Amino acid sequence: MFTLMVSRIKHYEGEITSIDYSSYPIKISMKTKEGVIKTFELDSDVEVTRNDDESSFDRVRAGDEVTITTKYDEMISINTVAKEAEMNGTIKEILIGNVNKIKIADKDGDIEQYNVSSNVIITIGERNASLYDLRLGFNVNVNTSGDDIVTIEASELETATSFSGKVVFINEDDKLLMMQNINNGQTELIYLKVTNNTKIFTTSGTTKYFNDITEGESIHSMAVSQGGEYVAVSIMIN
Repeated sequence: MFTLMVSRIKHYEGEITSIDYSSYPIKISMKTKEGVIKTFELDSDVEVTRNDDESSFDRVRAGDEVTITTKYDEMISINTVAKEAEMNGTIKEILIGNVNKIKIADKDGDIEQYNVSSNVIITIGERNASLYDLRLGFNVNVNTSGDDIVTIEASELETATSFSGKVVFINEDDKLLMMQNINNGQTELIYLKVTNNTKIFTTSGTTKYFNDITEGESIHSMAVSQGGEYVAVSIMIN
């Protein structure tokens, strides 16, 4: 007599096709490499990893490559690999309605309109967000399922501020400039952090370096606010 031994542990590899949040427990559907559609339920005991590092289920996306491990046909672990964005661009318009829509301009300036899935997962930087947190001008990477956007990874567009005036003090150790900015006839003291990425040049376009800046010199700087300080993107020495 022969006894058929069936492994209690099984591994399924493929792509997540959908995540159903409409009822508890959450259901994850995937298409295996063999083309078979499988659906599993998520519970609090499921081990979640992303790129083989410890993670949480809020980072799981439809379209991710996935390996699901089951024990007696119940999911015990899920490891996902982020799918490369199908497209990226800049948000030009957000339309809120019965079916939410978003218009995105690609790098060539061509604008396309997309439907946004009711189960879309949105992140801004490292934090989870909603459609209402997005703003025009945000840079986005998106993935779709069918005709709907299912994931949006956004980064805020940094707004540069222009400063013009004289350098009054240079902290060489911290690479910090103090300058008197002139704005509508008023002067204000501005602290500018200079980094290795700051472009420094003269009015003629000649490249200069931090050590070439002297106190009393007039400069024009474009800077962005980061962590409560202004970081110089560019400095033109007049």
